[in-house]
Amino acid sequence: MEENIISDIIEIDEQAKDKMADADKKRIQIIASAKSERDEIISDKLKKTHEKLAAIEKSENDKAADKNTVIEENKQTEISRIDNIFAEKSNGWVEEIVKAIINS
Repeated sequence: MEENIISDIIEIDEQAKDKMADADKKRIQIIASAKSERDEIISDKLKKTHEKLAAIEKSENDKAADKNTVIEENKQTEISRIDNIFAEKSNGWVEEIVKAIINS
């Protein structure tokens, strides 16, 4: 009977060791799976962040291009206005300069 109890204890101990080994394997698998899932989440978030930043950059570049177009149009309008004023008044200014030179 004592021998039976000892062999039962040894068998229970072996079963416990096997269960602990299985539990340890499952723990390692769960940790690996969680790390993999974490990496996928991080990768996905980084991808979405880069996409959002690219969209913002494009939007800002488009706005800047639109503003540059307006500025260029205003510049050309102002240059034309100044050219017209010069064309209208240049003969009079030349005459005034010539008179000033002659009269001095």
